[in-house]
Amino acid sequence: MKLIFIRHGDPNYVTDRLNETGLKEASSLKEYLTGKELGNIFVSPLGRARQTAEIALGSLENVTTFDWLREFNTQLDLNNHPDIQIAYNVKPIMNGEYKLRETWDMLPRFYYGNPELHDPKLWKETILSKYSQHVEQYDYVTKEFDKLLSKYGYVRSGSHYQTEQGNHETLTFFCHFGIICVMLSHLMNISPYVLLQNICIPPTGITTVYTEEREKGIINFRTTQIGSTPHLEQPSFNGRFVEVFEDEGRH
Repeated sequence: MKLIFIRHGDPNYVTDRLNETGLKEASSLKEYLTGKELGNIFVSPLGRARQTAEIALGSLENVTTFDWLREFNTQLDLNNHPDIQIAYNVKPIMNGEYKLRETWDMLPRFYYGNPELHDPKLWKETILSKYSQHVEQYDYVTKEFDKLLSKYGYVRSGSHYQTEQGNHETLTFFCHFGIICVMLSHLMNISPYVLLQNICIPPTGITTVYTEEREKGIINFRTTQIGSTPHLEQPSFNGRFVEVFEDEGRH
């Protein structure tokens, strides 16, 4: 089996649509995907992912929408939990109040200073999990993901997958960076924070995963590329932070 994860094009998050750059990226993606086997196709319900899929595929006919493929962005209310404000690069917006903060988007100093965040099991017991819906949402997404894989004969058994009869099906997902990290972390049995903090998937970046069956019925999912952009001359900076602290842009 082959799994293809495609992030949406460069977005306007306010309108939940693609911006001008994103439209060009999606058009280039269409040219690249033409003639390639995408198999069964699934898409997030959010506008930026759906628009990317529609442009790249020509239509959304025969495409299945799953609500659980929406962006994975559980949030923390730092106003109620001042003890973890140090984990985030935030400033009060008015009257000492803070805006909600995406749980995973912490400062590297906090991430590396709390090794339990890197652990495949202990991450669920951290203070960030206590103060957010991160674990509940992660468990919901991975349960639905496993349901889908089981329909194609790959069944989760503890920390790995089993199959009675492997196949060469292809499943393609048009979705978002965060949710891709969640699904990959589940397949790899690692903390989602490891991927959320250490990889970047550019807009319309393509991530490819294959099954390996070295022992009959025992499945390993192996990633051959993450966030590949062979269809783009210059990938968007979206999703990255400044390369040097003195640079202008996103810190």
